Amino acid sequence: MTRTIAKFLALSTDDRWLLIQAILALPLIRAALAFGSSRRCLDTLDRLTPSLTGGAASPFESRQGAARAAWLVDVASRRFSADASCLVRSIALWWLLRRRGIPVEIRIGVRRRGERFEAHAWVEHFDCVLNDDADVADRFAPFDSLEALFPPLGVRVR
Repeated sequence: MTRTIAKFLALSTDDRWLLIQAILALPLIRAALAFGSSRRCLDTLDRLTPSLTGGAASPFESRQGAARAAWLVDVASRRFSADASCLVRSIALWWLLRRRGIPVEIRIGVRRRGERFEAHAWVEHFDCVLNDDADVADRFAPFDSLEALFPPLGVRVR
């Protein structure tokens, strides 16, 4: 336990704050998905997030910062919310980065393995995969946009 606290305290103030937000966001998003649709969850988070206007002034605006945020969401998921699906983790990362003014998109892809149909979600920042392997789009056929999946709701994908 002391080692975990020491690791936490060794993080920068921004990283600690993002980790705390991720720890809180993951179970809330999981609950929102359990009690409602992914459309409703994304639309609600989209309404709660200010529109992107220009560049953000935070250290998270760079690709390295976005990758660091993805790592912190993964840490939060592994340590505090181990049963978070790829969709839950991706929505959390998407929302946390968008709140910082970083343009990101949730990508959802599908594939067929024998008789099984599988779906997977990940986040991209200017076509760079943040929370998965770079070749994820080769393994899963991505939908062009979330609008194709959720047309009735005006989810603004950025």
